[in-house]
Amino acid sequence: MEAFGQYGMIIYLVVIFAVMYFIMIRPQRKQEKQQQAMINAVKVGDEIITIGGIHGKITKIKDDDITLVTSTQKTSIEISRWAIKDVTKYVEDIKAEKKHENKMNEESKKADDSGKLEAEID
Repeated sequence: MEAFGQYGMIIYLVVIFAVMYFIMIRPQRKQEKQQQAMINAVKVGDEIITIGGIHGKITKIKDDDITLVTSTQKTSIEISRWAIKDVTKYVEDIKAEKKHENKMNEESKKADDSGKLEAEID
């Protein structure tokens, strides 16, 4: 009986570790991959926010260095690629895509509803 208790404890620890992995570690890694993909996809003309809170528009990209224009006085700042927190133009593009998908879904739903109405009338 005691041997089963020891194996049960080991199995219990393995299950706890697996649950922790799927709840905490896996989603964080997925988010990090998305962030890295967004940073690697920046191009000249994108508007970004740095980790320090600086808003600017990318004017030049050279390897891991990025030059931003930050204000109406055309102040240029050179930052490292890793300092990008968010690409606002990228986020706006994603929001526009979602709006388009929602619009298409609503239109198809309206078409389905009108088809149902016609069927009910007949």
